Amino acid sequence: MATRKQAEAALAGNNLIIALVVVSFIVVALTALAGKALWTRISLDQKVVSAKDEAATTLKQNVANAPSLVAAYSQLGDLQRVVSDALPNERDSASMLATVENMGGQSGVTIRSVVPGNGMIASGATSPAVTTTTTSSTPALMPAPQPTKFTVSIEGTFDSTVRFLKAVETSARPMKVTNLQISGNKTLTSQLEITTYYQEKTTKLPIVTETIK
Repeated sequence: MATRKQAEAALAGNNLIIALVVVSFIVVALTALAGKALWTRISLDQKVVSAKDEAATTLKQNVANAPSLVAAYSQLGDLQRVVSDALPNERDSASMLATVENMGGQSGVTIRSVVPGNGMIASGATSPAVTTTTTSSTPALMPAPQPTKFTVSIEGTFDSTVRFLKAVETSARPMKVTNLQISGNKTLTSQLEITTYYQEKTTKLPIVTETIK
């Protein structure tokens, strides 16, 4: 029969084994968590390094391509004016008036009035000051093209009116007829609501940040 001291010794040994097992589990768990955290950190660092390398490569390519783009634009010659007219840096109502009058003269219609936004530009005006309302979109990397509206009233025959509409449709500067009202018989009176666009000039390149996850 085991003595009391032997029983106590056996119990102490069992408690020690249990304690060692618990400590072992804790150590294993902590090691696993530390290993997972370390692996996550390593993976994130690798993604950051890859993103930096990609950004540096893109920047290097853009810098290398810049001179060729400038040279190509310089070689456009007279087409530079077409590119500038297609998407100007401001509303430029005077230029729009000149464009509409030019299309009217080539089409054979008479331009009665051009009304951008809330003010009227009479035919033959020189430097109108007009305020129009535009809708801004969410800021992007580059300024988004902004719409500006104006109304044109013309008079002419059926054929000349058709020619004017075709001229609007094929204009270098994008123009979209959103409403058209025509009245008359031999001489037609037409009123067109037109939307065109401009893009504000960028003074500096935007700084973009990206969150790596």
